[in-house]
Amino acid sequence: MLNICIEIAPLIAPRDAALTLPVLKHPDPSLQNLIVPSERPAIVRCAIDWQSAAILPFIRSSGLPCAVRSSEDSNDLLPAWPDCFHELPEGDKYPPPLRMPPSSS
Repeated sequence: MLNICIEIAPLIAPRDAALTLPVLKHPDPSLQNLIVPSERPAIVRCAIDWQSAAILPFIRSSGLPCAVRSSEDSNDLLPAWPDCFHELPEGDKYPPPLRMPPSSS
């Protein structure tokens, strides 16, 4: 079994070394966790709420921010297709739009 893993590892691991560099990933980079002073320039001074932070390879550190996920009840990264998807005309078979949360301004 180990020999099989050694044999397939080069096929599934990225060849570009930059993709495997370690990065520190914040679990929730939402506006509630960023400290931005009211004066200009508006730059992020601090990030809070780091208790679930992780060090991951760069290639595993990306994903959709919570603010643009399709559903708050789901961990799915893509919106669901409508039930009648296969019956739609070809011109209507586009991914459904992401639902943005209401602005808090």
